[in-house]
Amino acid sequence: MVSCAPPRRTGNEPLVIDARGLEPPEPYMLAVEKFSSLKPGDEMLFITDSWRCALLFRAEIQKNREGAILEEKVEKKGEDKEVFYIRVRRT
Repeated sequence: MVSCAPPRRTGNEPLVIDARGLEPPEPYMLAVEKFSSLKPGDEMLFITDSWRCALLFRAEIQKNREGAILEEKVEKKGEDKEVFYIRVRRT
């Protein structure tokens, strides 16, 4: 089993949750858990290679209105591999 790199944070940088390589729904569950522990104004960067988990996390943020999506990026890694980056702020 591939394990997630530990969340890291220095200064005013966002909390980084790098969940690449984890099997769904683990990346989504990890992101929601860490996001719920943020204080208002804190930011988090969620990185995953699961489009399902990226979509679910994005929907969770919008549904609960507890955060704002600041930036989204999809990076192609070969013909059939993508990495999703979602930066959010707790409101």
